[in-house]
Amino acid sequence: MPTVIISHKVENYKKWKEIYDRDIERRSQAGLREISAGQKADEPNMVYMVFEASDSNKVKEMMQDQSLKDLMDEAGVISKPELIVIEE
Repeated sequence: MPTVIISHKVENYKKWKEIYDRDIERRSQAGLREISAGQKADEPNMVYMVFEASDSNKVKEMMQDQSLKDLMDEAGVISKPELIVIEE
């Protein structure tokens, strides 16, 4: 099962986390199971999410969805997300 790591910078971690937590259904539909989501210890507006993924292609499709991009704008994401897929 692939491991997926997504990272990006946000304006305000607390605001981002509230919106991120409400969007669990989208991640579930993309076959993601969260392992961890949080902020970098020495750079609190840099966030990292780690997941197990049932299908990395579904994740890539999810990342291209315009409604996700709109939600990320609302959440204060200020850098392009980096997506890393680790295949076992």
